Amino acid sequence: LKVHVTGDIGCYTMGALPPYEASHTTFSMGSSIGNAFGFRRAGHDNTVAIIGDGTFIHGGIPSLIDTVHNRGDSTILILDNSTTGMTGGQSHPGLDHTLQGHPTTKLNFEKLVQAIGVEFVKVVDAWERKTLIKTIREAMRFEGPAVVIVRGPCQLTPQMRQRKLTPFSIDYNLCTNCGACYRTHCPAIVEGEKGLPTILASDCVACTICVEYCPEDAILQF
Repeated sequence: LKVHVTGDIGCYTMGALPPYEASHTTFSMGSSIGNAFGFRRAGHDNTVAIIGDGTFIHGGIPSLIDTVHNRGDSTILILDNSTTGMTGGQSHPGLDHTLQGHPTTKLNFEKLVQAIGVEFVKVVDAWERKTLIKTIREAMRFEGPAVVIVRGPCQLTPQMRQRKLTPFSIDYNLCTNCGACYRTHCPAIVEGEKGLPTILASDCVACTICVEYCPEDAILQF
């Protein structure tokens, strides 16, 4: 979308690396929202800040308050994967249990952001690619700060690792070897026999992103 993306400290920091190259700057934990505001004031036409749920609670809230107060117009993506994934999966106030596992009050991100004064607040499923892209574009067109909460559990949490899933496979009667599935850059999709793509069952987490990419409906669960 030709925008300046300010990253933060978290798993998404690795999105700056090839093949994604989806982030341009990373300074310190909680800095992405303030950096996006600063780059916008410095002359960048569009800025998008990316920050995780744990990092937003730890250090992103003050910057969002300042952005709203100073009439900023950045787009902020809060990646809510229900854990502190980068450093081992610790709990945080965005969860309904304490570090010791006791039930507790869960922070409502939507109400918090609205209370700060953000008028554009939308929640999208991380796996619904088309809806996500549409919502991000809508947020970028909004005049004023816009927050998109992208929600989807981390695949490395115990509950996700232990769930029963059926890996996807490719129906070679339908596959035309168009290469669309490779554009997901999914590590489970590799070149197999006869140069055709294949999905490694051991690595597939059944996220459905490749299914959304495939124009031939050749990726199925058998």
